[in-house]
Amino acid sequence: MVNYVFLNPELYLINALFDGHVDAIALSVFDISRLSPSIKSKIKIIHQSAEYPHTLELFSPTMEKNKRDRIVEILLTMTETEDGKKMLDTLKGTSDFRQIKSEQQLNEIREIVSSGIIPTR
Repeated sequence: MVNYVFLNPELYLINALFDGHVDAIALSVFDISRLSPSIKSKIKIIHQSAEYPHTLELFSPTMEKNKRDRIVEILLTMTETEDGKKMLDTLKGTSDFRQIKSEQQLNEIREIVSSGIIPTR
């Protein structure tokens, strides 16, 4: 039998694990990167899932192409300016924006979403 519970933020998860209330926890790469070295040394990663975007930015099919292209350009180059970096810092776990460039990438994301391992609204 495995005990599990849904908790947020990650500090509650770590405490639940260390206190023996749960047998395992799931953390995002972002959450793991924020853990102190002393906590990291006490946990063991037993599985790492495939990387997937935590959000998808979508455009209306009726949006003008030049407007859409400009928005894409701004998003893809945010890491190149101080203002862009500041904005990214306000978005939890967002280090950059990436464009889906192939049908294969899109199919991989569809597969992950349809598997149910990430929640959809």
